[in-house]
Amino acid sequence: MKRVLCSILVVLALTGCKDDDTNLPFTVPFTPTPPVIQGETAIFYNVTARDPNVNAGAQVFEDGQTPRTLTVTQGSPALSSAMGAPEGFENFFVWDPIQDLGPGLHRDVVVRVFGLQRDLGLPGDTAPLIVDLTDRLDPLTGAPSLEGAVIAPLPDGSVWTAGGLQGGSLSLAGYRYDPRTNTFTASDGLRIARRDASSARLSDGGVLVVGGRDAQGTALAAAEVFRLDAAGNGATRGVPAGLLQARTRPAIAPLQNGQALVVGGATSGGPSPQAERFVPDANGGRFVAAVSDPLLARTAATATRLPDGRVWVAGGFDAGGQPLGSTALVAADGQSVSPGPTLGNPRGEHAAVALPDGRVALLGGTTQAGSDAGASSVVDLFDPDTNQLQNLPNLQRGRRGVGAAYTRGSLIALGGSGQQDTPQTAERLALEDTAWSLIRVPGLARPAARAVRSGAGHVIVVGGAQVPERYWPLGFAATEGFDLVRAPSRPRARHTTTLLNQGFALVAGGTAGIDSGIAGCELFDPRTDTWNDTGSLATARQDHAAASIATGVLVVGGRNAQGVVASAELYNAFSGAWEPAGTLLTPRADATATGVGGRRVLVAGGVDAAGNALSSLELWDPVSRSFTAAGSPRRAARRAATRSPRASTWCSAGAPTPRARSPAPTWSRPSTCSWAPPAAGPRVARARPLRRPRLGWS
Repeated sequence: MKRVLCSILVVLALTGCKDDDTNLPFTVPFTPTPPVIQGETAIFYNVTARDPNVNAGAQVFEDGQTPRTLTVTQGSPALSSAMGAPEGFENFFVWDPIQDLGPGLHRDVVVRVFGLQRDLGLPGDTAPLIVDLTDRLDPLTGAPSLEGAVIAPLPDGSVWTAGGLQGGSLSLAGYRYDPRTNTFTASDGLRIARRDASSARLSDGGVLVVGGRDAQGTALAAAEVFRLDAAGNGATRGVPAGLLQARTRPAIAPLQNGQALVVGGATSGGPSPQAERFVPDANGGRFVAAVSDPLLARTAATATRLPDGRVWVAGGFDAGGQPLGSTALVAADGQSVSPGPTLGNPRGEHAAVALPDGRVALLGGTTQAGSDAGASSVVDLFDPDTNQLQNLPNLQRGRRGVGAAYTRGSLIALGGSGQQDTPQTAERLALEDTAWSLIRVPGLARPAARAVRSGAGHVIVVGGAQVPERYWPLGFAATEGFDLVRAPSRPRARHTTTLLNQGFALVAGGTAGIDSGIAGCELFDPRTDTWNDTGSLATARQDHAAASIATGVLVVGGRNAQGVVASAELYNAFSGAWEPAGTLLTPRADATATGVGGRRVLVAGGVDAAGNALSSLELWDPVSRSFTAAGSPRRAARRAATRSPRASTWCSAGAPTPRARSPAPTWSRPSTCSWAPPAAGPRVARARPLRRPRLGWS
């Protein structure tokens, strides 16, 4: 255990007033440089005005939370005796932050030391500190250490990553990142194990994965699409015929209407000049031939969709392994190509980042295919309106395989390989700056890094055979940097994750991929960024529904090895135990559970034991802990309940085919549980189904 003794100086000055009720002590804190604590800390302070009637106190708080009493280490000098010391006397106490903050990386931590008489006092605070107690975390059980995986943001703010190498072997495994709990959990992955594949987030929200190579190094034509369903659960579906040509490391860019353009990549005959266009359909999609042009024959290039629908293809290597400075502009329909501006520094294995204003930044790369010897620090900026390239300031390190993203007005470059310290360092450039600056709190060493933006501005980083990390930009914390993304101690899928009123998150049930249904549950503590076991379900289950109520979480239905489950259980947030909560009138799985009227829960749709969609709805009463029929919408609804304004509950009436027009919604007021078309009035947008991801939240 790391125990570093550092110090914080706090000058504590007391001023006495004639009115005893308005005696306002004050403090002037001094913060260490750098402001990082990694273990036991001695906090020094001076008494500048003696007053034995005034006691000293200390508090700690982080990230703007409510201050709480600081725990002074046993054997340390007592705070209560400080005010009786001679004027100017220097005193201190010892604080081990593990007792108040728990393990992990804590940002914006403030230590407050104050003098207090009666109920009034003006405290003095340190500047925000970083408390790094990551060495006291348990091992990251279940967190994926990935190399060569694909990664893409999803419409609900989560991030999906899959494939690549884990432990030196090709993996099919997939994971979903939940930005609310900063965790990765198991998800549906790939159907074909591969590395060096390419992926793109489609305009319809799916993620297309194409090409790559198998364990023998053979180029693959396989393609598949990962999508979220109406309830937010992810599943991967193969594209039946795959690519027209097997390729490794092609470039891919999304087009309109859920389509995508695939260009270049290494084939058995060298870099391919033939582009392909992905067209989604009811059978999983298909690829059709697009333009064929020598300008597109390249490997390790990038393809970026521009605001006008065109695709800009840049850099890469030719059949002889020479870097290419040429770029190409492919028309929005994929049927024609024209030359783009020429790069001043030809290179491949770089990163391309689309900026909000439509421009595209190219970062790093290498001039020698597959070699760090030619690692480049060059950064170019392409403006599609003027068809011109502009040089931005060079990176401080040459970076081949750099991970890059744009967040909060700045470009972020991290990892890659090149110079000796390149994988450990990260850099940031605000576009108006004249130079890149190193990020003070670096991440893990990560060659071949991959990064995507998540949520309101964090960046999720994978690759380099390391566990994932999250980048905190300036503005989210006093100091930017990286922290580890954790995983629950039991990898699972097809479970529920539900927020409790106290800000905790409860993970219940699911499957580990071997047994059908898990009874174990875990509780995420956002204060310590840790997972802890809590009470287990009486009935193991997966594909169940969960809803948060005032006193805990209600779990209903699901399926296990015995079939579809009818029982319901209530998690008591105060005791951490599960209690019987009645039996559904109709056993069901894949349903939704939605809180209505404060404490009651409406269970809607789902499927029965035969796999038939159910149209019935049931209302759970917290007093009797029983279910009653609640009417039904006009058609069977599977995973379809969602909250509406005014505490009414909307249900999508049916599950139409992708091309069918969605039926009119129906609605129910909790007081009557009667279903009818909406009353005439202003036109209301079609309600979206409530997302109850098995891997995100419910």
